Amino acid sequence: MKKIFTIPNILSTARLCLIPFIVTQYFSDNYLSAVILLVASGLTDVVDGFIARHFNMISDVGKILDPIADKLTQITVAVCLSIKHPSLITLVLLIMFKEGLMLIGAVSMINKTDETPYARWWGKLSTVLLYALMVYVVIDDYLGGLIPEWTITVFSVIAIIGSVFSLANYYESYRRTVSERKEKERLSASAENDAEKR
Repeated sequence: MKKIFTIPNILSTARLCLIPFIVTQYFSDNYLSAVILLVASGLTDVVDGFIARHFNMISDVGKILDPIADKLTQITVAVCLSIKHPSLITLVLLIMFKEGLMLIGAVSMINKTDETPYARWWGKLSTVLLYALMVYVVIDDYLGGLIPEWTITVFSVIAIIGSVFSLANYYESYRRTVSERKEKERLSASAENDAEKR
């Protein structure tokens, strides 16, 4: 039970619970409240990862709960923002495509290696860029569109590059992990065959 009710897992759960409040505040034009909630959500993401690593609170539940909270927050908020900012639609589609591939990869990795994938620094970097973009866009809404649209486009491109970089690194990590597992199984099988011959 201790591995379930940890501080990082509680923070990830809190991040999930913040999603409907962020959405309702945004569409109610309460942009300042939406920004505050979005920043709070981002901070819980940073803090839960720090606590998990530095205080040995990493758990299989957390490895699943943390990315689910991240993905749901990112996709939900990005979709909401794209309704008022159509220029973000490309980013939203990319996020959905990326997260779909990562979900398939995670399931495949668990089936092939019995290991639960966990967040890496490049994934957190991508998350930080996306959160920064989302906060930037909501602040623009709060200011009544005073921020030049081209800056939002530039920020979106940076976030897209971060997402592609993250996806490429996760793929390489997945490929290496599966390859190492296969090599261990091959060596183990070879050792068993040698033992039988003796």
